Amino acid sequence: ACSERREGDQQGSQGGDQPTQDQGDWKNERPQRFWQDSRAKITSDEEKHGNQGSAVGSQGHETGVGAGEFTHKAIHHIQAQPFCTEWRQPNLSVPPISRPNRQSRQVIRHQLGFSSNEKVILITLGGIRGKLDFLDHLPEYPDIRYIIPGASKHYSKFRNQVHLPFHHQIFHPDLVAASDAIIGKAGYSTIAEAYHAGVPYGFIPRINFLESPILEDFIHKNMHGVCFDEKDFFNGHWQPTLNRLLATPARPSHLPNGAPIAA
Repeated sequence: ACSERREGDQQGSQGGDQPTQDQGDWKNERPQRFWQDSRAKITSDEEKHGNQGSAVGSQGHETGVGAGEFTHKAIHHIQAQPFCTEWRQPNLSVPPISRPNRQSRQVIRHQLGFSSNEKVILITLGGIRGKLDFLDHLPEYPDIRYIIPGASKHYSKFRNQVHLPFHHQIFHPDLVAASDAIIGKAGYSTIAEAYHAGVPYGFIPRINFLESPILEDFIHKNMHGVCFDEKDFFNGHWQPTLNRLLATPARPSHLPNGAPIAA
């Protein structure tokens, strides 16, 4: 997946490395078809059940409310970039939405025991399942410090690693801003936080997620990103890709945070 992405980047980079704000460039056939199929199913369910069809929540439980009912009852429709396909008539389209920082980079680094000149990488485990064998290979890069939320049930510090529980006390956007780079799955929330912090993103493709091509295109067109092969990531074979990531400079965002605009 990474080699295919890099080949596409080389072809697309001939037009220059300018930020892309045209949402039409981010659409592709698969998300568009998925959207159309989903809308058709919602409409069909509403016709059968009088708009009382069941919607499945994030935990897999039925909510008892039609999936289309929320949309049709809404007074305002706001879309945050990047999105898979444009809503028919959104009231407002805003830049990526993320939470603002609460603490400075220096304060967070001091809390974690890192100096201001050390290279620090945040590894996000959201969407990552299975054994974390790559942790055993991190001491092979002793000059790098790693922050890994979710790697332990309690706060712990081991060699060049700081392990945090999933529910820790440090605000996640503050961890992003305190880092020199991020490694993790390509998910919206962390991408938005990294984008506004200007932090390079080492992303692992989520091949089976329909929004992945859109999110990855956003990274390549609007951020500094490096693709990590999933197998190499879990095996801890990071050296060439890690070197590229750490050689990537920060890239300030060119769009404001969409949160206050939406509010």
